[in-house]
Amino acid sequence: TGEISPDMLKDFGAEYVIVGHSERRKYLNETDELINKKVIAGLNGGLKVILCIGENLAIRRLGIKAVKKFVKNQLQKDLKSITTNYKSQTTNLIIAYEPIWAIGTGKACNPEDALEIIKFIKQALSIKYKYKVSSIKVLYGGSVDGKNVADFIKYKDIDGVLVGGASLKPKEVLEIIKKVG
Repeated sequence: TGEISPDMLKDFGAEYVIVGHSERRKYLNETDELINKKVIAGLNGGLKVILCIGENLAIRRLGIKAVKKFVKNQLQKDLKSITTNYKSQTTNLIIAYEPIWAIGTGKACNPEDALEIIKFIKQALSIKYKYKVSSIKVLYGGSVDGKNVADFIKYKDIDGVLVGGASLKPKEVLEIIKKVG
């Protein structure tokens, strides 16, 4: 998720890379400018890039307008120059909406709120970047587990989930797989 070059990842058989994960942003102070460089490097390296974006609790408490403004700002910075120089590679770009306040807290975002933000992300990508909405998948990734995964994937606009901590628990993974079908 940040310390290995795309060439090395490909040599090991990796197809995907996670960029902009909340923990790297928080603990390693990764900026949007650095994340943008990593997105470009991943795309240039032929990897499928999962770009994580999302707000902290302070922003969430300001309301949905503040969340949308924050998320839009992250998209603009993290995807800077992608539209003009890398548009043909955007089929290798996936966005994961991960509300930071929900990660590791056991509190998932309300599915309807997640849906609203994911629709907003798709709209922003469509309008600002002229992407076809269907060309970039947008996932939900905030404390997904076997108990709540079905609540998120029931919406057609949520293209899937990015499972974090639950992926380290075999029983949880099996439960998620059962619910996803």
